Amino acid sequence: MKYVISLLFLVFSCNSFAQEIRPTVVVSNRSNSSYVSTIENRLKLDLERFISQKKWGGQTRDENAKLDVRYYLSVLEQNGEQYRAILMVEAFRPVFNTTYKTPLFKIIESDLTFNYQVNRPLIYNENQLNSNLLTNIAFYTYLALGYEGDSFELYGGSSYHQNANDLIARAQTLGTKGWEMRRSGTTKYRLVYELLSSNGKILRQWWYQYHRIGLDSQYETTSESKSMISEIIGVFLEMNKSLKNLLIYKRISESKKVEFEGFISSEE
Repeated sequence: MKYVISLLFLVFSCNSFAQEIRPTVVVSNRSNSSYVSTIENRLKLDLERFISQKKWGGQTRDENAKLDVRYYLSVLEQNGEQYRAILMVEAFRPVFNTTYKTPLFKIIESDLTFNYQVNRPLIYNENQLNSNLLTNIAFYTYLALGYEGDSFELYGGSSYHQNANDLIARAQTLGTKGWEMRRSGTTKYRLVYELLSSNGKILRQWWYQYHRIGLDSQYETTSESKSMISEIIGVFLEMNKSLKNLLIYKRISESKKVEFEGFISSEE
């Protein structure tokens, strides 16, 4: 355990990882509207174009180094140009020198309302927000980049978490649900507030250690090395005593549950 903790503050540079996205968008129709079925593919292409063309971090990365983010939009209701949907976002990044991709997070926005007009370009301006759909997409994309940055470098995702935080303040002008600035429930505000808090930094230190010192260094080596990964997981599980009420702790538990179980069972 002392060996694990002593490695906690080692820093690896991630300057070579330009922050850009490889999006997968899936739009499905769970409403009674036959019209939605006719525009599913168009909406999918519009969103993929928006996500892939925006330079989120102001840099360009090679295709094989782009972050894998998957967006699943399930339309529940449609009334003219108004829609109600569920949005699920998942992010994955590769483990060094392997073909395995480790999950960074999985988040569900269960009641997303937005307007969409076919054959009208999607316009996004962070200084003058007018699309709840694109603002939600942008928020979760910044979070994905933040989680990835934290996994490569200690606190390496801070600027993206701050971008997400700034977006919440600007989104108040939208007048739609999901942007409440309160630290209770499962609000976006609470999630980002915790990421930037002192307790959040403790979890982000662990997050960096797990990915860089654990997975990237040890994933396909000896059984002794895999034992180290299980030991790092054990540190996280021990944190349950003091940090279990944090939303970000719960989100990590949910996203890593299957992965954790795989490593723990291999040690038994």
